[in-house]
Amino acid sequence: MSSQAWFTLILFLGVLAALSYPLAIYLARIGDPAPIGGIVGKLERIIYRAAGVDAAQDMPWTRYAVALLLSTPWAWRSSISRSGCRYGCH
Repeated sequence: MSSQAWFTLILFLGVLAALSYPLAIYLARIGDPAPIGGIVGKLERIIYRAAGVDAAQDMPWTRYAVALLLSTPWAWRSSISRSGCRYGCH
């Protein structure tokens, strides 16, 4: 491997290691029914308000499955359009 590849790998692993503990704390707080505080909590409430989501209401698996199936083609379409349709798009 070239020195640039080694540098990129070491940088990636360093960023991954630096973010693992804060992300683990955040994920543990998500599982807790108490509201999340701080900047992340404010950002989450803003996103929920903009999306029209009621944080107190649980999402049943059927609604989650429908949302996943409806959003997946949009994600595929977005990634295909960013790639410039180099791989056989019509």
